[in-house]
Amino acid sequence: MAKLKPFYFNWLDEAGTKCGWNYVWAPDKIKAIKLARQKERPAKDFVYQVRVGATVEDRIGRAPGLWVNIGSLRELTLDELMELERLANMMCN
Repeated sequence: MAKLKPFYFNWLDEAGTKCGWNYVWAPDKIKAIKLARQKERPAKDFVYQVRVGATVEDRIGRAPGLWVNIGSLRELTLDELMELERLANMMCN
């Protein structure tokens, strides 16, 4: 079995703006692209309800899509991986 390595990539939104980062574990770059693409999600509209006084109104929201920026995909070093983990822990705690 091949040794797994971390591969970093950026997320793009509908407008093509960088909106985040992530990484996947894969044996090579081609597998990393496939794994990253599985995490992509298309944009979609949804309906939710809001109580306004005594009535309930339907409102429409939009969940923006996320796509992998393949040009940013690269293998991480151990130091880079540890720094990303530190940043992720700071954002979540």
